[in-house]
Amino acid sequence: MAVYRIFPEKDTFISSEVPTGNAGKDEIIEIGGYVATTGLGETNRLLIQYKTSEIQDVITNKIAGAGYSASLNLYLADAYTIPVNYDLYAYPVYGTWDNGVGKFGDTPINKTGTSWQYRLAGQGGAWTTTGFATNTTGSFLSGSTPGGGNWYTGSNGVNLEFTQSHALNSTNDVNINVTRAIQLFNANTISNNGFILKLPNNLEYNTTASIRLKYFGADTNTIYPPFLEFKWDDSSYNTGSLTVLSNNIAVINLTNNRGRYTDVGKQRFRLSKT
Repeated sequence: MAVYRIFPEKDTFISSEVPTGNAGKDEIIEIGGYVATTGLGETNRLLIQYKTSEIQDVITNKIAGAGYSASLNLYLADAYTIPVNYDLYAYPVYGTWDNGVGKFGDTPINKTGTSWQYRLAGQGGAWTTTGFATNTTGSFLSGSTPGGGNWYTGSNGVNLEFTQSHALNSTNDVNINVTRAIQLFNANTISNNGFILKLPNNLEYNTTASIRLKYFGADTNTIYPPFLEFKWDDSSYNTGSLTVLSNNIAVINLTNNRGRYTDVGKQRFRLSKT
């Protein structure tokens, strides 16, 4: 199994609590549904994008026609009030967005990039809140600040909603299979504007618990940046005088296994099937 990783071109998170603020240079990026100091429920959603040229290079020059899977991966840095069971959702973003150089909580509010209300720097290009294009949508709680991003739900019959379920013993790291979207990006069927990650609607704008999932972002000083991981089968073999197994049930033995070895030199093992 071959594995290849590429790292984000940009990432950030948008927050209904600070609807015009940018967090494009935060080392920590968040998903959440929590109670703010005002007592109101607020929501954080995460945006992340990988270069189209890098995606196409991996698929064309490294995978080279083999079947593959692609997954979004983020490492959890910290978390608060995690539910016993919950799902995360990922969708391809509809519409370009500017990363910006702000941090959450900047004073004055940084407006150099995308925010809850706006896609572009300087409060340009508001996220669509009505009259969505075909196969796209967005969502925000009635009565709250409009915005929160736009995303594809499907394209030409392809479902573009991706999920990951977490249970009590989960690491809470993100590992979401997004192969269908990567295939469409590679074919230029839909524009690659990255992905938006969010909690389900019933956990956003939470007023009974403060769910905050904090992940290491691309600007982290740790060894845990987010990545897009490709996997494919690059194995090859020569059967020689043997025959290929007709099923996946087999017991493999080491015919010359002495059981104990000194920690020097090299050892050769011979495999046999029973």
